[in-house]
Amino acid sequence: MPVNRLCQIVGLSRSSYYAWVKRPTLLISAEELQLYRRAKALFAASRQSLGSRELMKKLREEGFSIGRYRTKTVMRKLGLRVTRGIVISGV
Repeated sequence: MPVNRLCQIVGLSRSSYYAWVKRPTLLISAEELQLYRRAKALFAASRQSLGSRELMKKLREEGFSIGRYRTKTVMRKLGLRVTRGIVISGV
C-alpha cells in the first residue's frame, strides 16, 4: 500500500511519517530495564499506593541509585499513578 494512502487512513501527513521513519530508535540499557521492571513490581505490590518518595526509598533499599525526581520521571514513563489515598475516619 502506498505511503499516501496509509497516511490518509491514519490521518497523518506524509512529512510526519517520514520524520518518524528517520528518527532513531531508543535503546534502553539493561540497568534501566531492570529499574523499570522493579519499579512496576513494587508499585503493583503496594496496590498502586506508592508515591515517588516511597517508591524511591524502596528502590534504594534494593540497591538502585535513584533520586525522587528521576523516580517521578520513571513513574510518568511507565504510567504509574497513585489510585489509593489515605482515608481519615471520624473527620
